[in-house]
Amino acid sequence: MDYQALVIWLLQIILFDSGYMKRDVCSPLVRRMYDREIEDVTKTELEGEWTSDRCEVRSGPEYITRKYTVYTNDIFDFTQFYYGDADCTHPIFSITSQGSWTVSSKSRIISPGIYNSDYRLYRVVMMAYTEEVAAKLYSIINSTCSEKIWTKAWHPRESYVILHYVEHHDNTIDYDCTFSFDFSLNELQLVRVESSVENKQSIKKLLLGDVHTHRKIRKGYRPTAFQAPLLSANTKKCSVCKVIAKSDIKRPPILHHHGRTIAWDSLTGEWFSERCESRPGFHFLTRRLSFSSHGEWRGYYHYYSDVLCRDPLYTIKFYGSYKKFDYHRHMKAVRKLVLIAKRGSLKVEDQRISDSVNNPLQSPCGIRGSWKVGVEQDITKYHGCAALGIALPFQKRQIARVQRIHHHTELLMGEWATSSNKHNYTPTSFQPPLKYCGKFERKLDKMSPNSVISKPYWGPMGGATCCICEKFIVLLLCFLSLLF
Repeated sequence: MDYQALVIWLLQIILFDSGYMKRDVCSPLVRRMYDREIEDVTKTELEGEWTSDRCEVRSGPEYITRKYTVYTNDIFDFTQFYYGDADCTHPIFSITSQGSWTVSSKSRIISPGIYNSDYRLYRVVMMAYTEEVAAKLYSIINSTCSEKIWTKAWHPRESYVILHYVEHHDNTIDYDCTFSFDFSLNELQLVRVESSVENKQSIKKLLLGDVHTHRKIRKGYRPTAFQAPLLSANTKKCSVCKVIAKSDIKRPPILHHHGRTIAWDSLTGEWFSERCESRPGFHFLTRRLSFSSHGEWRGYYHYYSDVLCRDPLYTIKFYGSYKKFDYHRHMKAVRKLVLIAKRGSLKVEDQRISDSVNNPLQSPCGIRGSWKVGVEQDITKYHGCAALGIALPFQKRQIARVQRIHHHTELLMGEWATSSNKHNYTPTSFQPPLKYCGKFERKLDKMSPNSVISKPYWGPMGGATCCICEKFIVLLLCFLSLLF
């Protein structure tokens, strides 16, 4: 018998079963995201046809898909299709907008790679797809807009112009009833086009400004973040893109079986951001959330100064518990829950942030003068860090949906209110999806706060602890093999 092979085999079984050699699946995926080459092609690749790659959810909730076409002469033709269900299978009405769009030739100084722009609408058309919806839209516009009166009732699959702007010689013929439906295209005021290679294929994405979570504020809101990107209609392996690209207002896109919701229990595990995310106020970040089957969670929020999440500013870590409740009454397969953060830490990673939180004129943040770049501190006993808007402890209402889409398992967490952090606010739309990358079962309540906070578990580039353990075990195996 080969005693050398037998001993090594037994040792490997013991180590795997005890958990010491379980690989950190998440870290390579996170590193892949950071290593991805992304090019700013806003100035050269804006023209073309862009579509949603899934059924999108806006606050309300509103379920929509978008089909946007940009022409070479700065003219656009955009259509938004609205649905009565979370899978975008039952279209109820559409809004088609035509106008001009001028994008700045230079990106923002403070946020390079992001471009401001202005637009003008010439024509906006609505079309309902059912008798009930047509009657409801007709009732709303006739009771709220006095600029134009419709004497005949609206009918399904007929176009009705709700905004018209024409300059004819010295006269301007126009009316605007878009406010009756809180409709706005202010998302066009912020733009970025990205080109990258993902899974060995070229991907182009159009990022437009975020839409305010409060409907009544949308027309006056100027975006300071991005919403979910649109993909080029020519994107390979995007079945949703093809369905939307072939559609028109007479034949709205119907998405069948493109997203499959799976069991609630699958929330347990590790989840991370698929891309650099943005928040109102030009905040850029990546998230890493972990949920245990024991009702515990932790969140790592890495903030950056740039749109690619390459230049770190600071990292916030929260530890606490969560409570799950019934399913949402109006949102399919969405569970209501409450996130409770009991402990937290902060690591400053930029000298400007360090100077800011050490400034005695700023709001308090721990012990003044104690903050150094790269040094992590517990902020639990200081009730957070007011200078950075962090409050501890906190309890927030949330929603969550787990789904299987594009061969990946995703976690959708509720989107916070655009301009409010009220504790009683319950989201009705979602933040960018988080991708599942591993299990998480370690109980936090058995550890002291200091041991949890000081452990270098996750950094922007992944799990240092796991890598060290694996290297040690490999060396141990090699040493034992030499003894035989």
